[in-house]
Amino acid sequence: MKPFLFFSLSLFSLTAWATPQVGDFAAYDLQITMGENSLEAQVQNELLQENQKDGTFLERETTTLQGETETSEEWKSASDYLDDVAIDNALANCAEIGGTLQSIEVPAGRFDTCRIAFDNADAEGVIYIAKVPFGFAQVDNMRKEDGLVISTKLREYR
Repeated sequence: MKPFLFFSLSLFSLTAWATPQVGDFAAYDLQITMGENSLEAQVQNELLQENQKDGTFLERETTTLQGETETSEEWKSASDYLDDVAIDNALANCAEIGGTLQSIEVPAGRFDTCRIAFDNADAEGVIYIAKVPFGFAQVDNMRKEDGLVISTKLREYR
């Protein structure tokens, strides 16, 4: 079951929402539920390097699940991340983009967010966009193919 869950976590990309800058760091607590089974995990994302020539960032993702840790590094396009302007616009125009302003409490603290529901071919859920590295304070996500639910909450950032 562990390899399946690591694979499942890798499908749940945390990089869709970000403020790209070398040194951005965010740590998340995850609650993973499938049916009556539930596990906790931790994920850390950090931007290590920037290649200004091709507009990419080297991102390290470290996932810890049931005492086992996996780390991967991947070069990703800057366009994979939201920048400060996009996050600010989402917060300032939340209702216009289909969201609602909401203050939430997560382990990292209290944040003013834009709560946006999503529903795509693979998953449905809610994301809470906030002015933090990687652009979100919480995501609640359910995969449609198997009902796997992942609740992600920001624990630490810098």
